[in-house]
Amino acid sequence: MTAAPGVRVLIVDDSPVAREVLKSVLESDAGIRVVGMAATGREAVELTAQLRPDLVTMDLVMPGMDGMEATQRIMARHPTPILFLSAFIGREGSYSRSDALAAGALDCVEKPAPMPDPLWTGAGSLVKKVKALAQAQVVTHMYGMRDDRGTQFVAAKTNWPTGMAFAPYALETTIPRSHTFWVIHPETAPAA
Repeated sequence: MTAAPGVRVLIVDDSPVAREVLKSVLESDAGIRVVGMAATGREAVELTAQLRPDLVTMDLVMPGMDGMEATQRIMARHPTPILFLSAFIGREGSYSRSDALAAGALDCVEKPAPMPDPLWTGAGSLVKKVKALAQAQVVTHMYGMRDDRGTQFVAAKTNWPTGMAFAPYALETTIPRSHTFWVIHPETAPAA
C-alpha cells in the first residue's frame, strides 16, 4: 500500500482547539494531509524526526520548549520547512518576524482564530502558502545544535577526516544569534 499523495504536515500548537481548527482548514484541500500533531516544542522535535513531514506549522508560545527553540533544533537536526502561525509575532515584548526567520522558519503568518468566521478568506491563502513552502529546499542551521545540557555545537575548520571541509565540535558557551555557521557535508565538501 502506498502513502496518500500530497503535502504531509505536522501541526504544532499547545491549544487542542487551535490544532483541530488548523487541521480542518488544511485538510479542506485534498492536496494536504496532516500526519501528526504536537502540543509542545519537545514533541515537535521528536515527531519531526519520526514522521519526516514536508512542512511543520509552528506555534510560538508553548509550555516548556517554545516554538523558537523547537524550530532551531528541528533545523539543526532534521531540516524541514517551517511556517510560524502565531498571534504573538511582532508584538511588543515578543519575538520578531526576523527572529523567526533567523531560527529557520520560512515565513510567519497570523494564526487563524479558534472559531474562524465561515466567510474567513485566509484559508485559501494559508493552504497555498503551506503547499508552496513545503516545496522549499532548506539547509541545516547550526544555531540549534545543542544537547539537553545546553552544549552548543558549531562547525570548525579542520582537515580531518579526508575530504571533509568542516567537522562539528562541542563548545560550552552560548553562540550569539548574530553569528551564522554553515555546515558542509563530506559529499559536498570541496576537494582538499
